[in-house]
Amino acid sequence: EAMPKLVSGQAVILAAGEGMRLRPLTEDVPKALIPMKGKYLIEYALQSLPPCVEEVLIVTGYRGSDIESALGQVYQSLPLSYVKQREKKGTAGALWSAQRFLKKGYFLVLNGDDIYHKDDVAPFCVEEFAFGYTKTEARGKMLSAIIKENHFYGFTRPHSGDAICLGTNVFTLDHRIFNQDLVLLPSGEYGLPQTLALIAQSEPVRAHHFHSWFPINTEEDITRYQNL
Repeated sequence: EAMPKLVSGQAVILAAGEGMRLRPLTEDVPKALIPMKGKYLIEYALQSLPPCVEEVLIVTGYRGSDIESALGQVYQSLPLSYVKQREKKGTAGALWSAQRFLKKGYFLVLNGDDIYHKDDVAPFCVEEFAFGYTKTEARGKMLSAIIKENHFYGFTRPHSGDAICLGTNVFTLDHRIFNQDLVLLPSGEYGLPQTLALIAQSEPVRAHHFHSWFPINTEEDITRYQNL
């Protein structure tokens, strides 16, 4: 069976955040370089990439030169290049910074501070808009993704304790995302999932369920993962 391919062969890993919730750990290292079980946090994203990815663009911000020094120009035979996030903040701002380096066709987008499993990322190698999600219980300010018949339709605000579909920050996108107005969040950042939700009003966006996903936001998350 032929391996699925992406015309662009590109993946973008978003690694620009300051990791404020991980202070003091992130005072001297960027979040992407926090050591987790003998490797850098961002290596989990790199190692989850499917074979359709032939090159990786890493969007950096806070202490970006540290990330570049640590990973270099090639990671396990994958060419890496780096782009600095411009003035627009948030996940959409990070992706927009990479726009001029993206070739024609579809590309993958992943977070540099989430731990993914290869099997969950493999379905994103198809030439179509795609959105990753997992099932969990609503708490805090989580938005619930609206998933019907394996497609993503946008977001709704759940009540605390509801069973919800939560986005995992993995996407297949193409240049049409850049025709959208960026969605400004109350935090002052621009949200990529919320911007994709605009496309979902008129274009099909496939939804892929993640069986294993571990976002790292706090020291408790690190401890929990180290103890798995």
